[in-house]
Amino acid sequence: MENSLRSTLLDIVKGCIATVALFIAYLELPVIGMLAGVVVPLPALLYDLKRGKWSGLAIVLASALIFMLIAGPAGALLYVLQAGIFSLALPRFLTMGGGPARALASAVAVTVAVITAAAVGYGVTRGVTVEGQVAESLQSSITQAIQLYEKSGVSGADLDELREGMEQAAKSLAQLYPSLFVVGIAMAGGLNLLLLQRFGRRLGLAVPGGSFGKYRNPDHLVWLPICAGFALLAGHDAVTTIALNVLVLTGFLYFIQGMAIIIHLFDRYAAPAFLRYLLYFLLFVQAYLVVAVALFGLLDLWGNFRRPRIPTNL
Repeated sequence: MENSLRSTLLDIVKGCIATVALFIAYLELPVIGMLAGVVVPLPALLYDLKRGKWSGLAIVLASALIFMLIAGPAGALLYVLQAGIFSLALPRFLTMGGGPARALASAVAVTVAVITAAAVGYGVTRGVTVEGQVAESLQSSITQAIQLYEKSGVSGADLDELREGMEQAAKSLAQLYPSLFVVGIAMAGGLNLLLLQRFGRRLGLAVPGGSFGKYRNPDHLVWLPICAGFALLAGHDAVTTIALNVLVLTGFLYFIQGMAIIIHLFDRYAAPAFLRYLLYFLLFVQAYLVVAVALFGLLDLWGNFRRPRIPTNL
């Protein structure tokens, strides 16, 4: 009993140290820090499944307390919203059954709901809307970027052209921020789930999971992009904004299905590893390929590209 308690406490300490290190790297390091920030929930997720929900909760609370001491309430709140909520939610939904995809969707929904509530509450106390907060943040980023270009020697017409392009991009981001926000959390959560399955099984943990290559969206989901496409014809700003966000979200879901089909085909035909890495690289640098993969996932509704092969008799 004493050894079990000692091992549990040691795992909590290790999980807390790893969490704090990753989050500090996220705050302090320019490029590597972004990667570290994505996997901040992972230590708490691993030890939650290994030792139980109280260990995961202890890691989150202890990490939040450390950030409170280091960076004040703002630092602790940033950690809790960005990683803490997801760290607690995902293991609970995984243990409920229903599959990893449903657990991930539920954990993302809880995280989005809590962050949205916090943003609305902050806006009420400050007298600003969520849209106002987003616009202010985007404008601040544009101002900083313009200042950097000015310091690097860009001026005149070139600087005006850059400013105009940034303002146009900011306008699009301000319109699409709800769906992009959800997609960002879902991508980060999905990466944590994949890493949790990989490292968890190596550590002998019972991590619920399944083959990513079998992922498929509900068939009736196709009506959402169809209705959103027709809604764009309404010519009303609010309706257009809602329709565009629906298209982004459903496009992301069909992109995931398209990737699942490709992974399934890679596995079926034993494709070499370099082809997989080449695909990932091209997806990173070529946005049109992302759209093509999403269309591939959508067409699976009719094509059923993963149906079993029927052996020939000749």
